[in-house]
Amino acid sequence: MQSLEERLKYAQFNQTDYKVLGKLVQRAIDRGKIIQDGQKMLGGITKRAYEIMDRGGLVKTLPQSQIDLGEFKTRCTIGVDGSFSPAGGTAGMWYAPITVVRVILRNGVDSLDTFNVDSDLEAEGDITLIDESHAENVNGEIIRRMMEFETKAIMLTASRNKGSVLMMDGPVVDPPTFGGKEYVKYRCDALKNCIVNDVLVIGCVKRIKDNFTKEYVKENFARTSDEGDVFHKFPTDMHLMSYVFTYMRTYRGVSDVIYTRPIETSDRGGPVYKKYKEQGLRLASMFVQKDLKSSILRLDIPLVSEETELRVDGEPLVRLVAGWTYPELGTPLPVYLAHEKCEVRKGCADVLYEEILTRMRTTDPFNQIASMNLR
Repeated sequence: MQSLEERLKYAQFNQTDYKVLGKLVQRAIDRGKIIQDGQKMLGGITKRAYEIMDRGGLVKTLPQSQIDLGEFKTRCTIGVDGSFSPAGGTAGMWYAPITVVRVILRNGVDSLDTFNVDSDLEAEGDITLIDESHAENVNGEIIRRMMEFETKAIMLTASRNKGSVLMMDGPVVDPPTFGGKEYVKYRCDALKNCIVNDVLVIGCVKRIKDNFTKEYVKENFARTSDEGDVFHKFPTDMHLMSYVFTYMRTYRGVSDVIYTRPIETSDRGGPVYKKYKEQGLRLASMFVQKDLKSSILRLDIPLVSEETELRVDGEPLVRLVAGWTYPELGTPLPVYLAHEKCEVRKGCADVLYEEILTRMRTTDPFNQIASMNLR
């Protein structure tokens, strides 16, 4: 039986003009064929990519029987995530509800039965106004303001929850293209305060668009230009890991946790990453997938180190993330809970926008008519 959302989707599809629809359907077929050809090509080179990565010792496994939170089992674990949903847009004015939450599992997994929303869920929220005439990228500006809230949550964790584990839904360098001097310093200070106060920070990244690992493998493990070209054909790290991990699970029968050895990405992520490094914060990244049903995650780990070569033991991090990843969730429970609790849905944003417009109404007929025209 179709859901209401499915029925609405197809109703809107059928309402599209038939000539427009004819063009778009044909283009969808053409695009699908191009993607299919690309997938076939990537599938054909995956075995070679795996063999090169395996030769370099980059890909590792951990038996499911060895997944154990160990020292992290009762350690305070916090999930942090933010959300926004812009509304309006009339006359170039956008109103964006923004929220960031901290889900605090004070005694690790022992907190699951005692979690109290009143005391263990902290939320920050605001409705920010964005004027298109002063912002080149409306969504980018909203994201930047949301990340300021998230950075505040990181800073609070450093001071209120010393010795905890902090799992963020998203990368450590976020937004990855915003390098404003004051913001970068504030975020780096928050992360360094966590490190000083024995807070283990892990960024759990699902939407992976970068090429850190691809370039690392080409530089360190490819012995010929032909081997380098293999990795050049994968559009992103996410494509590479998706195909290699799938090859391992289907053709090599791997049911264990699959992960990659952590590598430093401070000098591989572009100018913003280098600005974080200039502030004394270095970054290591690795990929992990608990099982076939779980998401492939990139884990970002911020560190302060004077060592020439950054060395990170990935296995404890794998046990931690896999131990918190429950069946069907795909991502660690603290991250999942933070994402669910913070989400500002479009309907909520629209209702809040209507409330703003209602408050704009006055008894003055002139202003009443002007306000109506803004709806």
